[in-house]
Amino acid sequence: MMRQLVRGAAVIMFGFGLLVSILRAGAADDEALRTFLLPAATCPAPCWQGIRPGASHADEAQALLIANPWITSVNRTPTHISWRWSGAQPAYIDADAQGILYLANERVATIVVGLTAQYGDIWALFGAPPSAIMVRPASRSTAYQIVNYPALGVELVSSLSCPVRPDIFWAGETALRLGTHTFSEAMNGVPYAIFDEPGWWRWLHTCQRRVAN
Repeated sequence: MMRQLVRGAAVIMFGFGLLVSILRAGAADDEALRTFLLPAATCPAPCWQGIRPGASHADEAQALLIANPWITSVNRTPTHISWRWSGAQPAYIDADAQGILYLANERVATIVVGLTAQYGDIWALFGAPPSAIMVRPASRSTAYQIVNYPALGVELVSSLSCPVRPDIFWAGETALRLGTHTFSEAMNGVPYAIFDEPGWWRWLHTCQRRVAN
C-alpha cells in the first residue's frame, strides 16, 4: 500500500513538473514579465509604476496613472481609483480587467493589476513561494491563494477551485497584488507556507485549512 502511495505521489509530481515546463515553454516573454512584476530599482518595494502602497498619496497616484500611456478612463471615488487599459499596455496585462488602487486615509493601500500569465508561468519565473495564504470564503467551492516573494517585493493572487485539480492550479488566473489584505481575506485566509513541505499537494488539493509545521 505504501509503495502504491509513493508511486502515485511520484507520478503526480512528475506531471506537475512536466506541465510547468510546458507552460514555461509557451510563455511569450519571460524576462519582460519578470521585469514588469519586479519593483524598479528607483522605487523601494512594494511598488508598481512609481506607486507605493502605504506611502503614495491618492493625488500623486492618480497623476501617475493619468500620465501613463497604458492607462485610460481613470475614475476616482473616496475608496478606490480604477482605470481601463488603452491598448498600449504589455500583452501580459489582462486588458479586460480593470486596474484598481484601494485607498485608506487618502493613501494607496492596495494595488491590483490583472494578468494574462497563468500561475504555472509565475512558478517557472520565481519558483515555489516562500509564503502563501489560502483564502476560502465560507460555504463556497471557490478559493484563491495569495503568494508572496518577500525578497523580490512581489505578491500575486491566483484563482483555485475546491477540490483543487492540477490543471486548474497551474493554469489559474493571476493578478499582481501589492499592499494590505482586505477584511474578508483577514477573516477567511489561512497561512499556507507549505510548498517546501513533502506532500504539500494533499493539503492544497482538499483546500484544507491547515498550516504546515
